[in-house]
Amino acid sequence: MKRYQVAIAGYYGFGNLGDELLARASVEALLRHGVERKRIVILSNDPEDSMRNFGIEAVNRWSLIQVSRAIKHSDTLLFGGGGLFQDTTSVRSCFYYWGLVKLALRWKVKIWALGQSVGPLTTRTGRTIASDALGSCHVLHLRDKASLAVCEALKIHPDNFPETDSKIELGCDMTLLLADHMLDKMKSESAKARFLVNIRPCPANKALPEQFALAISLSALKNAEENAGKKADKKTWKNVWRNFGRKPIKSPSSTQESLRGIALWDADLCGVALADEDEQIMSKLIENGILPPMPIERVRTLDDAARVWRGANGAAGMRLHFAILSAMAEVPLLVVPYAPKVEAFAKAYDVPMWSHDEKLSAAPPLPVLKVPTLKESVEHARQKIEELCQVMLDENAEIMDLA
Repeated sequence: MKRYQVAIAGYYGFGNLGDELLARASVEALLRHGVERKRIVILSNDPEDSMRNFGIEAVNRWSLIQVSRAIKHSDTLLFGGGGLFQDTTSVRSCFYYWGLVKLALRWKVKIWALGQSVGPLTTRTGRTIASDALGSCHVLHLRDKASLAVCEALKIHPDNFPETDSKIELGCDMTLLLADHMLDKMKSESAKARFLVNIRPCPANKALPEQFALAISLSALKNAEENAGKKADKKTWKNVWRNFGRKPIKSPSSTQESLRGIALWDADLCGVALADEDEQIMSKLIENGILPPMPIERVRTLDDAARVWRGANGAAGMRLHFAILSAMAEVPLLVVPYAPKVEAFAKAYDVPMWSHDEKLSAAPPLPVLKVPTLKESVEHARQKIEELCQVMLDENAEIMDLA
């Protein structure tokens, strides 16, 4: 018997809440199936932090010796959620995880993936590497239909890889498995009403964060006007627009109608940062007068999230896991589809999306927020993950048709 049943790989130990939640969900899924903590090892950028957070062994993901040893002494290699195979910023991510696949194949270790987001893959190299790596998986559980479409375009299909007897499953984000825990934590105490805002950098569209911040400012000002029963003075409106190099508008009446959909913000604004870069960009937007003054909560754990989302009466943001946490907390939600994965989530759960104005004119209409319904999805996801764990981990288990 090998030392480990599962070696987990992902973008762990970098301080990004979404990826840390994926790691936690993966570990808990394994524990529910009966895998002992001592038989799980995780590849992490910060091994000490991962050991402390998840109670399992961890190795340095940048140490070839440690990684090779962990994979060699494991029955399986699990890619535990997230968008590991994408080349939007760099093809290096594809190369790294493809390298892990090659190490696993060298030691005859079975490879599987849960809650994977595949793409965008814009380069020929990225597509080739991703196809080779994902085609080596015995089980490939995908997060959304957009990822399934990418796999179909790459011709990643069980029939094309008979030597692995691969199975492709359409599922959901692994974080949804933590919904019950978050709701339980949120019931522990009351909190005052807050409207949560998340803004992150967007290299593919650098103007988008400012455009969204402008919409937040206009909406907050509109809400303040309604509560006060009078219009804001021209100086206030001028300050809202001054950082965009535009002349102040003569009257806010042209934008008021388009902001009516978000008039339910009868709460204090609160920024939510799931990564350091979120906190930095929101602080800069506030400093420059583009985003209304508000406290910024740096959320690092699921317990932090439960505390921040407790009492929230609405949420609007960019990051996928901000959207998922809002849905888990049953908070009315609006998302900014800056990436295909966010758009896919919004379409899957009928979440309204904010469409920005490329020319940066008056803020475009903001749809009424909506509470996504996740209960059935969570129950189905938990059952499906358990089935896949059974396929991959039970002694002498054979790959079976789970369709």
